[in-house]
Formats: sequence, structure tokens, C-alpha cells
Amino acid sequence: MKTKKMTALALVAALYLLFSIAPFSFTTIQFRLSEALTILPMFYFGNVYAITLGCFLANLFFSPLAVYDALIGSAITFLAAICTYFIKNPFLAAVPPVIFNAVGLPLMWYFIGGDTAYWINFLSILISQAVVIYAVGIPLYYAAKKYRFFEGFDKRKLD
Repeated sequence: MKTKKMTALALVAALYLLFSIAPFSFTTIQFRLSEALTILPMFYFGNVYAITLGCFLANLFFSPLAVYDALIGSAITFLAAICTYFIKNPFLAAVPPVIFNAVGLPLMWYFIGGDTAYWINFLSILISQAVVIYAVGIPLYYAAKKYRFFEGFDKRKLD
């Protein structure tokens, strides 16, 4: 079972990284397809780490803010993933990644990059995150549930 879990987590992290290498992943209007995966912590706590690792690597290698985005952006993703883990309803579980990114990313851009358009960036990220997570993430949740991708994984622990 440990091999299955490690393989699943590696796949989630790799998919996050892969889906982040797309147009509009590192712009103000940020339709980052990989954010659809942020719903997966609902199934298994290990997905919190997988999503965070994928985000860290994507930001480190592809973000214009590199190290700052890798550290701060991944911390935002980590906190949102933990909150998502504790929510039972997928429509509500999609809220933390939307809100955390909408609040946190424009703050990072303001303090690190000097971007002063906080409220415009906030609305842009809020809308783009919501579109990706609700249009792709929610169907992904139901597909993973239907095909029992995380079946047998104890939701509470990472053994």
C-alpha cells in the first residue's frame, strides 16, 4: 500500500508541475490549470504535501519571482490545502485555494515586485482561481471519487 500511496502522491505533484507549464500560469490573469488539483486534499492528507511540492517546483523553475514565489506562493498553497483537507463539501472545499491565492499573491507582488494594483490583482486572481477550481477541480473531484483513485487511503494519516 505504501508504494501505491507514494506513486499517487508523486503523480499529483508531477501533474501540478506539468499543468503549471502553460500560458497564463504566471501572469496577473492567472488561469493556472494545476490549481484544479487543489481540491484533492479532501481525499487524503498526503495530497497537501504533493500539491505543495508541485507548486514549489513550478514556482521555483518557472515563476519570474522564482525563490520568493517558491517560498511564499507554496506557503499560501500549503495553508489553503490544509483548510481544504478539513472541509467535507467539495464546493466549500474549493473556497480556501481561491481566497488564499486572491489575498496572498497580490500582497506578494506588492511587497516583492512593487505592483501597486492590489485590488485589480485581487479580483483577477479571485475570478481566475474560481473559474479553474470550479470548472475543472470540482469535476476532477467527482471523477477521482467515481474511479476510487484514493480508495484505501486513510484520510487522517500519511503512513
